[in-house]
Amino acid sequence: MDFLDPKKRRSYNIRLFIGFILISIAIVLATTILALITAGYTINRKTGQVIQNSLVFINSQPVSASIYINGSLSGATNARFVLGSGNYDVKLQQAGYHTWSNHIALYGGQVEQLTYPFLFPNTPLKSTISTLSSAPSVFSYTPDRHWLLVSVPGQVGSFYVIDLTNTKTPITQITIPADVLGSKPGTNNLTAVQWSTDNLHLLLRDDYQGGSQYIMLNRTDPTTSFNLEQLFSSATFTSVKMDNQAYDKLYLYDQTSLSLSLADVTAKTVTPVLSSVLAFSPYSTNQILYTTPDAKQSNMVDAELYNSDVNKSYTLRELPTGTSYELNMASYNSSLYAVVGSSGSNYAYVYMNPLDQFSAQPNTQPLPYTLIVVNGSPENVTFSNNARFIALQSGSQFGVYDIQYDTHYRYDTTLALAPNQLALWMDGNRLEANINGKLTIWDFDGTNMVSLTPASTANDSAFNQNYSAVYTAVPVATPGSTAVDVVRNSLIANKP
Repeated sequence: MDFLDPKKRRSYNIRLFIGFILISIAIVLATTILALITAGYTINRKTGQVIQNSLVFINSQPVSASIYINGSLSGATNARFVLGSGNYDVKLQQAGYHTWSNHIALYGGQVEQLTYPFLFPNTPLKSTISTLSSAPSVFSYTPDRHWLLVSVPGQVGSFYVIDLTNTKTPITQITIPADVLGSKPGTNNLTAVQWSTDNLHLLLRDDYQGGSQYIMLNRTDPTTSFNLEQLFSSATFTSVKMDNQAYDKLYLYDQTSLSLSLADVTAKTVTPVLSSVLAFSPYSTNQILYTTPDAKQSNMVDAELYNSDVNKSYTLRELPTGTSYELNMASYNSSLYAVVGSSGSNYAYVYMNPLDQFSAQPNTQPLPYTLIVVNGSPENVTFSNNARFIALQSGSQFGVYDIQYDTHYRYDTTLALAPNQLALWMDGNRLEANINGKLTIWDFDGTNMVSLTPASTANDSAFNQNYSAVYTAVPVATPGSTAVDVVRNSLIANKP
């Protein structure tokens, strides 16, 4: 029998061993090929080169649009493309709308999501909601973009309440009680400071001859509005900010004594928190980012992070002394980002989870996560509505950091912003400002700038919840008239 023959048995074992090796090689090759295919690798049929593809998702709002990639029509939005590494020009076009375009560079193996493009109509359809005798000092909407408050010219403490979600809802009028306003000399000028997250309470600053006071307005029940100066008569303060955007917990700051206190509306108490505060920005219910004079260097200040849970301040770093300080905090993807800057420099430091770094190394200043640089002295630092982007502004110059993709953008909009005029975030991806009587909007990276519709330079715009319309205050085009129209501008072409 063959299996008893040593030579034949050895020959069989050799063939079996070789077979196992060949099968193993085939399995490894197949697995490698599948892994490479999964990773996006393929062969360019024209050149024979192995290339790595990327997955690109493209969508747009508020309508479907045609997609052009490197000039070729490639489909419609809400589409997915597999593209090789290289540079691509992407355009989105739809009749009646401004063209959106951008350049993307793919290096292979990426998942690129162009799902943020917004197509604005060439000529928004307009409808006048109300006509005012002059420009309103308050034009402010609730955080949920449901209600717009517009001050009534000539009637101090009175406001029109406009429903941004339903054009059929009648406009109502509310008025702050006279005893809440009090008797102050000169003409009262009310301006909006901050909304509470309850969408009911709006903190107002009332400037009058020789001073100012702060009033908390209740949108649905104005009779419960209160005057902070009356409520906390024993406290001296020059500015107010909400603690965690809660109307009943307020930080009172006195610029003369540089003191910061926490006022409890329900308990009617004022508790000292910090001293020697030059500027501050509260976050959540237990943290305050602030600057204080440096004890050793007169030309420097310390950027500090106060944690009320342990009643302790931690020094992030020293900053050059300036006329203003840019401080802000926000949470993105479960990480806390703190930004500190000074008008005495042209950059701001970004820290990620600084308290965790202090816990790990209590006696060491944390290392910055990154820097945001801008051409000029910083005037403002803001997070986008989704906290993904951080914008540092100096006049028309912007430095923007994309946290998600760890990418920096630096550009000059060349817009003629008024002195101290600050750009706002329209949403999570776009900035806006009223320039020369026009509402102007651009993407976070400075591209796709659109002058959308007439708007007063003194007032903000108000987008509704689904961004199908924007409300603006527009001067009436009558020579010598001071009248202003509150206008609804549809962002869907050819539809009212």
